[in-house]
Amino acid sequence: WRDQETNGRPVDATGKLPSGESFNGPVELRQVLLGKKEEFLRHLTSKAMGYALGRSIQDGDQCTVQQIADKLAKDENGARTLIREIVLSPAFRNNDSSAQVQSISEGPGKRVRTRLLGEK
Repeated sequence: WRDQETNGRPVDATGKLPSGESFNGPVELRQVLLGKKEEFLRHLTSKAMGYALGRSIQDGDQCTVQQIADKLAKDENGARTLIREIVLSPAFRNNDSSAQVQSISEGPGKRVRTRLLGEK
């Protein structure tokens, strides 16, 4: 944490959320977010899942996001729970947004051929 900018001016740690709540510094921001714990967990889950899937969250993912957020709330918001539940989700396990590639050696001294998994 720093109190001054590189030019010596004080850091402006104030902010205002889209919902209208204002805060000054990380302690106040934390208090505001704790008052919106359910929304925060759902948003965090949505962003983490989108990152893991390599795509934006779609309408069909909302039930999974809510289920994971509910488990997070019950499990004292553990990061392990978040990661585990995303990895075990059907959206992650059946994700075809990026092709999986396998290298196939054609023998010693020969070139390596690459193919998409599922191809023959």
